Amino acid sequence: MNSIKPKYIAQVQKPYLCNVACLNMILYRQAGIIFEQEELAEFFNVKIHPSLVSCFTKKFEITDKINDDEWLKTIEEEKNINNFFKQNYIALQAQSFYLEDILELWTLEEFIQKNIVQNNDMWVEYKLEWLFPWNKGIHDWLIESISWNEIVMINPWYDTPNRYTFDIDVLEEALSDKFARETGIVVISKK
Repeated sequence: MNSIKPKYIAQVQKPYLCNVACLNMILYRQAGIIFEQEELAEFFNVKIHPSLVSCFTKKFEITDKINDDEWLKTIEEEKNINNFFKQNYIALQAQSFYLEDILELWTLEEFIQKNIVQNNDMWVEYKLEWLFPWNKGIHDWLIESISWNEIVMINPWYDTPNRYTFDIDVLEEALSDKFARETGIVVISKK
């Protein structure tokens, strides 16, 4: 099994802040620092559903869209992630890869293996519908390890296991445009 080192210390997300919870886990693993999730959400202008207002101390833009893809499109945040690193003097860099970009040069397995060997973080944005057919949302996870065709992913959701093992073909389907727009992986590496 190939695994990033050190492994992630799983963090539980605040409601619908899976994206910034993933970023926080990356920051802690790579730089030993952690930010308050609402502070990160504010920086990235995360929108929240009206039913969630009471869950937060900060005021956020509101959206009543059912699909949380409206709240933050992680794969499109490469520039903002890099601005965040720069503003906070963090020696990391982000590069976004849509699934089609990955498959032009590698198989998904080769891409994941390559980044694990380089000890890069892989922040995955995918559609939940492949796993839960009734859920049209978008969710973020981190890839921690790979063994043959199976990957271990870190999930920040509060009432599920922190680590899931999936077949890589299932992840490829979740990143594809089969259920909604194509998503991908943001690779975080040291500068």
